[in-house]
Amino acid sequence: MALYGRLLYAWLPLLVFLLRTFHGGFAQNDPTTGAMTCTCKTGYTNTGSTAKVVCKDSCTIKNGGCDPNAACSHDATTHAVKCTCKTGYTNIGSGSNVVCTDSCAVKNGGCGPNAVCLHDPKTNGVECTAIGSQPKTGSTQESSYYGQCSYIGDPHLIPFPSAYGGPQSTYWCKTSGWELLISNRFVSISVLVGPNPHYIIDYVLTFYGDSICVVNGSSKIPPLCADTTPATSVALAGGSAWAHFHKTESIVVHISKSGKNHGIYVYQSYSLIDVSVGLCLKWNCSIESTSAKPIAIIPVVCNLFIDAAKKRAIGAIDPKVITMAQTTCVNDMHTSLDATVALAGLSLILHDSAKSQLDCDDQNALFQQVHSLKQDAILIATQQANELINNTAELCNEQNQCLGTVNDINF
Repeated sequence: MALYGRLLYAWLPLLVFLLRTFHGGFAQNDPTTGAMTCTCKTGYTNTGSTAKVVCKDSCTIKNGGCDPNAACSHDATTHAVKCTCKTGYTNIGSGSNVVCTDSCAVKNGGCGPNAVCLHDPKTNGVECTAIGSQPKTGSTQESSYYGQCSYIGDPHLIPFPSAYGGPQSTYWCKTSGWELLISNRFVSISVLVGPNPHYIIDYVLTFYGDSICVVNGSSKIPPLCADTTPATSVALAGGSAWAHFHKTESIVVHISKSGKNHGIYVYQSYSLIDVSVGLCLKWNCSIESTSAKPIAIIPVVCNLFIDAAKKRAIGAIDPKVITMAQTTCVNDMHTSLDATVALAGLSLILHDSAKSQLDCDDQNALFQQVHSLKQDAILIATQQANELINNTAELCNEQNQCLGTVNDINF
């Protein structure tokens, strides 16, 4: 037995060397028991157990803990895990905590204010495309001025104006159930409004023609029209907003989703508005005003989002639309005590800034730009708002119900 013991002791350094070389780990003696223990080297993860250590490359295990849009590699000197954002994504975190976000959502991907940020279909690299504002060419559509109807938030209705450039007002529609928003022989939209708070929780959009397109907001199928239908559909960056363009008529429908709630924007020529029916033309809702005295911080939070939108506007903004956005934001935040509702006012301002360019050659690029600017504005305003809320003592109303932070954002 003594001979076997001496042989084992003699072979021990070789065993240690083999463990170090072939298993991504190293062996050492436990200082208390004297037993040999194995520990994975830097850049390796134990996929076995404490008693049976199996070291594997950390990058092969849940991407090394890196962001899903990051590539996992190893530091050339230390072999520690290194996370690097993939092409088309930008790190908005830090060197030690890499958070990769679509580059187009960060300062418009570095593109100029008169360009839309897109991605190369092969490399996913950022491409900056200038947006023209000339009337359509080579199209069967007549050049037209568009009217806009919006149904957003709790919900707030801004009907079509009676004429191009005419005044618009906001109405607070505190009803629930299915409602017809717009209908004519080319398109119809019905919306389902939930109980208090009265958010838009579902919709049915139909384009009529030789081949009908029906889009259901609650369906698991992507809310897009097939190429054979009268409309062209585009999923905007992140898959939380969609734009639908009629191929022969001056009709655009933009739908965005925040959490479980939808915001709907309808653009039509005035010749079509005149032959349409629905809430966008005839409503039974009260004109909106600030209904109660809100918690002092609420108007401040709303203005953070409104200011972020104003800085990224791509055209003139109607001053009355800014007032509408402030009023609807304050009312919704006062009712829900959820700062996330501020996103609706931000969207309203950016859409209003773009409506003068709807007769451009590339409406798809226009809405891509609006969405990219919206993402950038939301990221900045959310950070500012949450920091303000987290550092403010007076957040509760008389019923001791308190304002929450911005959350559940999806692009």
